[in-house]
Amino acid sequence: CHVHVSPSEDGGDACGLARSRSRREKREKVGRKSALEQLKKAKMGEKVKYEVEEVTSVYEEVDEEQYSKMVRERQEDDWIVDDDGIGYLEDGREIFDDDLDDDVVESNKGKAAAKRAESKKSGRKPVVAKPNTIKSLFMNSNAKRPAEKDVDLSKDDLLGDILQDLRSEVALRFSIFILLSLSRSCRIGSSWGQEDEDRAPVEIQVDASQLPLVEGADGEQVFRFYWLDAFEDQYTQPGVVYLFGKVWIESAKSHVSCCVCVKNIERTMYFLPREYRVNPKTGEVSDTPVGMMDVYSEFNGLSEKFKIMKFKSKKVEKNYAFEIPDVPSQCEYLEIRYSATFPGLPSDLRGETFSHVFGTNTSSLEHFLLSRKIKGPCWLDIKTPQLIGQPVSWCKVEALALSSDLVTVVKDLPPPPITVMSISLKTVQNPKTHHNEIVSLAALVHCCFNMNKAPPQPPYQTHFCVVSKPADCIFPYDFKEAVKKKNGKVEIAGTERALLGFFLAKMHKIDPDVLVGHDIFGFDLEVLLQRINVCKVPHWSKIGRLRRVNMPKLGGRSAFAEKNATCGRLVCDVEISAKELIRCKSYHLTELAAQVLKTERVAIPQEEIKNFYSDSPHLLYLLELTWTDAKLILQIMCELNVLPLALQITNIAGNVMSRTLMGGRSERNEFLLLHAFHEKNYIVPDKPSFKKAQLEMVKTHKFLFFLRLANPVSINYPGVQHLLHHCTEGGLQHTKEESGVSIVCPCVYCRGSKILKYSFSQKL
Repeated sequence: CHVHVSPSEDGGDACGLARSRSRREKREKVGRKSALEQLKKAKMGEKVKYEVEEVTSVYEEVDEEQYSKMVRERQEDDWIVDDDGIGYLEDGREIFDDDLDDDVVESNKGKAAAKRAESKKSGRKPVVAKPNTIKSLFMNSNAKRPAEKDVDLSKDDLLGDILQDLRSEVALRFSIFILLSLSRSCRIGSSWGQEDEDRAPVEIQVDASQLPLVEGADGEQVFRFYWLDAFEDQYTQPGVVYLFGKVWIESAKSHVSCCVCVKNIERTMYFLPREYRVNPKTGEVSDTPVGMMDVYSEFNGLSEKFKIMKFKSKKVEKNYAFEIPDVPSQCEYLEIRYSATFPGLPSDLRGETFSHVFGTNTSSLEHFLLSRKIKGPCWLDIKTPQLIGQPVSWCKVEALALSSDLVTVVKDLPPPPITVMSISLKTVQNPKTHHNEIVSLAALVHCCFNMNKAPPQPPYQTHFCVVSKPADCIFPYDFKEAVKKKNGKVEIAGTERALLGFFLAKMHKIDPDVLVGHDIFGFDLEVLLQRINVCKVPHWSKIGRLRRVNMPKLGGRSAFAEKNATCGRLVCDVEISAKELIRCKSYHLTELAAQVLKTERVAIPQEEIKNFYSDSPHLLYLLELTWTDAKLILQIMCELNVLPLALQITNIAGNVMSRTLMGGRSERNEFLLLHAFHEKNYIVPDKPSFKKAQLEMVKTHKFLFFLRLANPVSINYPGVQHLLHHCTEGGLQHTKEESGVSIVCPCVYCRGSKILKYSFSQKL
C-alpha cells in the first residue's frame, strides 16, 4: 500500500522544525538588502504591495476530549529521574488552576498527595478517573462542602512556641495613648490602664435658671462658694471685682466652677484738715482756724472740677505712724466715698483747708479684701445674690453681688477638691517667620486634688495628647495605624489651628482650677497666646475663665498679658516655686527632675524635632516624651508641696493666691502689713507712682554730653540741633563752652522709661 504525500502536507508537518530554525544570515544584511530592492523597484515605477505576515497563535485551540488526553499524558510522564516521589511529579494542572476555591483544593490536597506517594513507591502510575475540566469545576462549585472539624491546637508544639514568643515580647514604654481621630464618630482604642475612669472629669449639667443656695448663719438663703482667684480691670470696669472659685451642686454631688461679680465698690479717701487756712498760691498761713465743715465745703467745690457728681462723707478718727511729716499720730479725718466710675483724685492734691489726701490710688480689689477682712482663699457667703443676665465668664455658675457689704467670710470649713491640669508642649521654629509653632501638646488631669492634704497617688486620673505637624513636614503614612496598634489616646490635628482649637475645647470641658507648667509664664503661655492670635482661633479667652474679646498686648513686662489672660485659673510655674523652696544649680526641668525626683529626663533640642517626623516610631517617641514632661512637672509640684504651702502663705498674708504662686514676696509682705494696720485703724500711705518717681529721677540726675565738633560751624548741624532741642524740652539748663573743638552740655536725655547717657566722640 503506497501512500502519496502532497508537498503542501509534507511542508506543513515535516518542515515545521526547519521552518522555526533561525537562519545563519544576519538580520541587518537581510533587512538592508530587501530595503534596497524595494527602493530600486520604486524608482523603476513598480508598485510595492504591503504583505501581511501570518501571525502565529500563542494558544493552541483544542476540544475538550483532546485537552483531557493532554492532561493524562502529563500526569503519566515521570520526567524527573530518581526523584523517588519527593514532590517533582507533574499533576497536569495549568497555571490558572491555582485560583480554584481554597476549600476544594485543601480537601483534595491530602488525598492526592497520599495516592501519588503510594503510586511512586509501588511503581504504579496514577490514573485520572475524572478529567479536571472547566465544566466539572462549575459543577463542583455547587456541591455541598463537608463540615469542618474542630482542630486541637494544644498538641501543636510549633504553634505553641510561636504563641509563647509573642506573649513574652517586652511591651514598649509608649502604651499610654488612645487614638482620637478628628471626627467624633471615629473613636478608636480604649483608655489607659492606670486612669481612674470612675473619678475622671465628667461634664456636669447645671440649671442656669436658679442659684444653688444654702442656709446661712442668720437663717437666710445665701450663695456659698470657695474663692480661689480674683480679677479687676481698673480702666474698663472700675469698681468691679470678679471672684472665681468652686460651688457645691447638690443634684450632681460635686463641686463646679463659679464666678461672682461684685459691683459698686466705692473709692474711699481721707482728707487731713489743716489747723489754719493757707493761701495755696503764696503758701501764707492765716489766723483762721479750720473746721470739718470747711473741708467739706472746699471738697464740694472741687468735686465739680473733677466731675464727681455724687459723694458721701463722714468724720472718722484714724491713726498714722509713717514718714510723712506734719501728720499727727492720731486725729480726725474727713472720709469721702463716691463711685469708682467717677475719676480719681491726684495724690498730691492740696487745699486751703486740708494738707494731705490718703487713698487716692487704692485699687478696688485691695479695698474689697481689706474692708471685708478676706485673707486668701476661703468660703464666702453672698447675701441676696442675683442671676447674671448676660454670661460674663466660662464658669458653670454665675452670681451677682450689688455691694461689697453683702460678702461675708465663713470660717472653719475645709477647702473643696480642685481640678489640676499639667501641660507640656513642643515647638519648632518657622524658618520664614522665625516664630515658634506648636507641634505637640500633652496634659495630665486630676479632678479631685486636695490642697490641704497630701498629694494623691498617682497625681493624675486622665490625660490627653494632641499632635500637629510643621508646615514643611508631613505625617508618616502609617502614623494612624501605628497609634492604633499602640492603643494610644492621641488627637491627630492636621494644622496648628486645629491643635489649638482642640486644646481650648478641652480647657473649657475640663475647666481646670490650676494650670501647672515649667517656665509657663516665660514661654508656654506667651507662645500659646501668640499662636492663638496668629491662627485666629475663636474664643481665645477659654484659656482663662473670663469672657473677653480683645487679647491683652503681649510682650510686656512681668508677664502682665499672661496673668491677665489666665484670670480665674491659678497658674503654677514649678520653676518659680522651686526657686523659692529649694536650692539648685539650675532650675531647668532636666535638673529639677534629677534633684527632686531622682529621674533622668530625655531632652530634645528644638532644631531636631522635625527629624522625628521621618517615621511613625520616632513620632510616637516624641509624643511619649511630651507626655513624660507633663508627668514630671506634675510630680515635681506634688513633691515640693507647692499648692499646700502657697495656700498657707496666702491665708497668712491675705493677698491673692495667684500672686503668691508667682513668687511676689514684696506683695505678700505688703498685704500682711495692710491687714494688720487696717485692723488697728491705721491710715497707710499711698503707693508711689512709677511715672512720678521716674520724673523726679530725671530732675535730680544730670549727665554730660560730649560733642566733638570738626569746627564751630558744626553746631548748626541737624543732629546737634536735635540733641540740644531734647535738652531744652526736658526743662533742664545746659551750658555751652566752646573751645574751638568741643562743647560740653550738662543735661539729661530721657526717652520713655530709660535715662540714657550719650557720649559722642565722632566727627559730625
